[in-house]
Amino acid sequence: MMRALLFAMIAWQVPSNLLAEYPPKRELLMNLLELKSIRNELNFTPEQTMAFVKVYQHYRQKIDEGRKKCLEMINNGKDKKEADSEFLLPIYKASDESFKQVLNPDQIKRIGEIQNQQQGYPALAEPTVIQSLALTDEQKKLFKSIANDAKEEVSTYERDFRKRFPSDFYSQELKEAITAGMMLTVTVDRWALKMMVSHLTDKQKQAWQELLGKPFTIPAHDRGIGPELDPQK
Repeated sequence: MMRALLFAMIAWQVPSNLLAEYPPKRELLMNLLELKSIRNELNFTPEQTMAFVKVYQHYRQKIDEGRKKCLEMINNGKDKKEADSEFLLPIYKASDESFKQVLNPDQIKRIGEIQNQQQGYPALAEPTVIQSLALTDEQKKLFKSIANDAKEEVSTYERDFRKRFPSDFYSQELKEAITAGMMLTVTVDRWALKMMVSHLTDKQKQAWQELLGKPFTIPAHDRGIGPELDPQK
């Protein structure tokens, strides 16, 4: 019970779309394609699965090495953001390009739709989405304001949470506060997206739905694969 509770608390307090800098980075293809449900959605062939695992293992190792290098530089006084940009961002970009080589055009389109769905309202700040929807400067300014309001709403709750529970000692009150925090992030995320979409024109709303494609839900039991594991069967 204690372990599960602490895991939930850590998962909630890790910066989400709501707490990240707007706009946040898109979900890496690596993180999506490691899920069996998504590979099934894309109708992966056995050959594609083998190619994916090979690329996956290669970049998992490179990312682990990059993270160690980042930590070393941060401990030596380098700014975390600068360290990430120097050592991790190039690896992330290279990994996305390598995974795209495994996919066919239809699969690339579908994984892009799933990325937009998973990202939620921050997707409306992505350059490709802005271009596809032809967002005006006024809309972009308004959407950033909505995103800031959403971030502040959750940040306020998080600050209060840390004051109320300076330690992770288990209590029913702590459990309820964690649950309330997770529910709040979902509620605010939905509110921000609804507000942004409400300020799109009818033509933009239609284009947005096309960018989302068919709704897709990742099953809770789909935990992905590890760097040394064979693909899920």
